Amino acid sequence: MLNIGDKAQGKSIGKKPYNSWFIYASCDNCGKNRWVPFIKSRGVLKGRNRCKVCSNANRSGYEHASTSREKRWRDYGINLTEQEYDEKFKQQKGRCAICGIPQTELKIRLNVDHNHKTGKVRGLVCPTCNFFIGCIESKDGIIEKAKDYLKSEYSGKS
Repeated sequence: MLNIGDKAQGKSIGKKPYNSWFIYASCDNCGKNRWVPFIKSRGVLKGRNRCKVCSNANRSGYEHASTSREKRWRDYGINLTEQEYDEKFKQQKGRCAICGIPQTELKIRLNVDHNHKTGKVRGLVCPTCNFFIGCIESKDGIIEKAKDYLKSEYSGKS
């Protein structure tokens, strides 16, 4: 009889890789009791808390993956569903809200830009613009200072 918290090596339970550690636990994503892979680091077992079925579904884009995307958004304080994301994507014609690059030129989906204080979604942006916004959002007047710097003699322009 299996109990939550039982630990075993892959070879003893017929799981690959055979030398990896597994723990019988409840998957954080689907809630089912399954063997969940653990990584042994410095003598301590560290878990992913996600079973193989959920990990594979997340990687390959099944319906299961959209629920985990929505969960990740909620964890970041973003109240957005997959359908609302699709609507916003259509409104923006599949382009970044700032620079206008189409998602087809990116290797990943457009990021959800939101106000960190209110959680309100502003739009979908490419990773570069998302990084840019993150850098300037917390620093007042940084854009003007950057413009002045680029116009100055230090920028290499004569």
